[in-house]
Amino acid sequence: MKIKKILFWIIIAFVSFVAGVLLMNFIIMPLIVRQGDIVAVPDVTEMKLEDAERVLKSMKLEPYIELYDFDPTVPENYVFKQVPIPGTELKISRRVKLWISKGQENILVPYLAGLPLVQAENILRRFELKVANIESVESDSFPPGRVLKTYPPSNTPVSKHTGIRIIISKGSEKEGFPMPNLFGRNLSEVEKPLSEMGLVIGNIKYIQSENSEEGEIILQSPQPEVQVSSGDTITLAVTTSISDTMINKKEEPKEE
Repeated sequence: MKIKKILFWIIIAFVSFVAGVLLMNFIIMPLIVRQGDIVAVPDVTEMKLEDAERVLKSMKLEPYIELYDFDPTVPENYVFKQVPIPGTELKISRRVKLWISKGQENILVPYLAGLPLVQAENILRRFELKVANIESVESDSFPPGRVLKTYPPSNTPVSKHTGIRIIISKGSEKEGFPMPNLFGRNLSEVEKPLSEMGLVIGNIKYIQSENSEEGEIILQSPQPEVQVSSGDTITLAVTTSISDTMINKKEEPKEE
């Protein structure tokens, strides 16, 4: 009986030993090793490229530049996108793809000399540029109402939404020219150019609006591109925050 008990415990000990070895080799050790080989991907977006690379390398990850692209909201040479996303568990030595900003894309000012003002304005809008202001000067080289030059001049690199100053030829009493497009402009910024072109601002209708900027021109007569001459009178409808009836009351003469 004693020999059987001894054999029994020897067998139990041997089985336990084998089970322990198997457990250590195939379960515990792989978990320990795997834990050491996996890291959480850090967030390197909005970091300078050099700093992002340093952070990734310190975690034994390989930075990889996937693409350089324009991004108006992120400065040049900064990361604006990464794959995998931050927090993703990744094995060491794996790549983290980075998208690097080239900053805001520059646009070349288009050549507008000789074009009618309305056409020049439309071209600037297509290029996502703004009209800063319009000036009129006398010129024998272009018909009245045509663009003479711009500031900045054509082929100058500028950022999107830059304001471009347009210089147009001045009209005369003898020569006609196309009526400029005033829609969306502020009354205060067109009064001087219109006067220089010889046009007279006649009746101004004020229309109350909460969605438009104060003084924005929403109607005009004559319409854009209609042939006009120096001395012609134009009619405008302009937005205001004050009701039309209040304006009319202010304009009524007081009875003596």
